[in-house]
Amino acid sequence: MEDDYERLMKFFDESSEEKDKKLDLIFQESMLFFEKYKHVLKEGTEAERVVMKKKMDALREKLQKENKRSQEQLGLTPEDIKQLAKDPSNFSPQQWEYLQNAQKQISMEKEEQNKLLSVRKEERQKFLKQKNSKKSTTRKSDWLKS
Repeated sequence: MEDDYERLMKFFDESSEEKDKKLDLIFQESMLFFEKYKHVLKEGTEAERVVMKKKMDALREKLQKENKRSQEQLGLTPEDIKQLAKDPSNFSPQQWEYLQNAQKQISMEKEEQNKLLSVRKEERQKFLKQKNSKKSTTRKSDWLKS
């Protein structure tokens, strides 16, 4: 897992021209890493989840910087890019299919992550509720009479 993360992060340290040439590869590697992230969230220990979250935060930051660089390089606004990405005529049929599949996968991943986080939150709330209800409270009827 560490090798995958390091390899992915090295892509972002390359020159703009090299990154542009490897864009498909970077995207594929990112999707594979997201799969591993999802697995660690479901099956990993708390320590593994904390480490993975830090890695994902760093990866998101790199992706945001790369996105901003691309926008500036092309002279486009985020809205312009969204419009271009919605138009299949801007892509080859293979690229378009790949983008559509990636969007579906990202959407599903986001839904699964939200469900998982919601379940964990509910479990934590139940645990805290049970913990609080187990605290003994002394009632007057339980007092010993002197």
